[in-house]
Amino acid sequence: MSRSKGLLIAAFAMAVPMVIYAAQAAQKKGAEPTPAKKMDMPMAAKSTMTDAQKIASAESAAPAAIAKNATIMDWPAKEGDKMKQLRAGTNGWTCMPTSPGGGPRVDPMCLDKQWASWAEGYMNHAAAPPKVNGTGIGYMRKV
Repeated sequence: MSRSKGLLIAAFAMAVPMVIYAAQAAQKKGAEPTPAKKMDMPMAAKSTMTDAQKIASAESAAPAAIAKNATIMDWPAKEGDKMKQLRAGTNGWTCMPTSPGGGPRVDPMCLDKQWASWAEGYMNHAAAPPKVNGTGIGYMRKV
């Protein structure tokens, strides 16, 4: 891959989360609703998977070398609750199982520290954008 193409991909990867965050912030200020508002956090109470199945689902999102040492977090049981840790990790990556209540889709994800920081701020409707100090990497599987 050429250097310019790599820089373009990196810039796009950093810009997309900020655009979504800005759209959400505009909604809070009374602007017209946008599709980003519909991206509320799924709730674990709707899931019928066991913890072992959730861990396997979460691990399926990333390469095995990353997933095997990642922290595995489950979706909150209800709006406002915290995510539940299913397994502690050691490599700075956080993986989540398929989102519950989404029908037959399969969409687990694994995020590095930068991406997870942004995602936490987004999902918790943080008042200020998170401080992003580098490029975030995320593996997301959707079937």
